[in-house]
Amino acid sequence: MSQTSLLLESALVDRLASLLPDLTFHRGHSNDIQNELPRAIVTVAGGGGDLVKVAGIDALEVEIQILISSGGVADLTGDPMPQLASFSDTIRGALQESELDALTTILSTSTPGLLFIGMEYEGHKEGRDAERALHGIVLTYKAWAGLGE
Repeated sequence: MSQTSLLLESALVDRLASLLPDLTFHRGHSNDIQNELPRAIVTVAGGGGDLVKVAGIDALEVEIQILISSGGVADLTGDPMPQLASFSDTIRGALQESELDALTTILSTSTPGLLFIGMEYEGHKEGRDAERALHGIVLTYKAWAGLGE
């Protein structure tokens, strides 16, 4: 964990929460109670890499975990999979390469001290925890950011 990762984590939570008001977002490095469904947890970790030594730019790992109910027998809301897919598509769309210029401007102006350089999509995994009636997806990204003015 670094100051850069904490700033980027907060900035991403703020940005994504503004796009998806029906999804509760949490920072991975927080002590928030995370019981509500659906919810997303944004965690930025890592740091370092070759650029940190010469330019002060960290190479960071970003993980966005979206959890939703599994639509079990007691769940009267119906099939949650279309909603999960919609949340995932919105996040991937907001963080795709063609949106990076806008995202850079938004994150840099909304978060003093963060110098956001960019990010790239690395993939996703789906999973299900039948015991806790959860289904979810984890989106992973590589990001580059540093501390600025």
